[in-house]
Amino acid sequence: MEIDRFAMSRAQRMQRDILAHYDAYEFHPVVAKLQVYCSEDLGAFYLDVLKDRLYTTAPKSLARRSAQTALWHINQAMLRWMAPFLSFTAEEAWALVHPGDPTIFVNTWHVLPAQADEQALLDRWSQLRAIRAEVLKVLEAQRVAGEIGSSLQAEVEILACGERLALQGQHGVALPGLAIASRRHGCYKPALVCAVSPGSSRWSCRSPPSPYWPKRFAS
Repeated sequence: MEIDRFAMSRAQRMQRDILAHYDAYEFHPVVAKLQVYCSEDLGAFYLDVLKDRLYTTAPKSLARRSAQTALWHINQAMLRWMAPFLSFTAEEAWALVHPGDPTIFVNTWHVLPAQADEQALLDRWSQLRAIRAEVLKVLEAQRVAGEIGSSLQAEVEILACGERLALQGQHGVALPGLAIASRRHGCYKPALVCAVSPGSSRWSCRSPPSPYWPKRFAS
């Protein structure tokens, strides 16, 4: 799936940066970048979005196997990134993943699969992450106000135009999973605006309406 390809592309970029630092014997930047990668790229985004798919899809389904493949490659690469400065932790984790291999320190860097049109893939998903961030802000405000409990109780309406509207049309199926919401509308507006209300499990996308946009949607 494309989000899994994006995750591996991000890991590929991360590995290039890390190896450049190691070649220059720069360890502190690696520690800082790995911390940000684990908290932002993985914890706050990819793993957050992924958990429902892993919980609910069939063991041999394409969706589950795609996620497991990406996670395996990221795991293999990350343990090697950690090894020079988290030696004992990396060694213990390596023994669990590769019980027959005596040590991580006799292995070379992991070769991550190359992704077609990598730059376009990264650019596209950077925009989707920005849309998700806006939606999550609105969902959190609704949670604080007591309008919704879980984000899965929310119906999200995203008003956008230009590239962002086209992006929603191309990735409409992926967007509810990104926001962990139950329903999303995509329609036209000069600037990105999100509205949230209690929703159902339906999911739909509307085409751009008349340029004479109702005043009730004015920002």
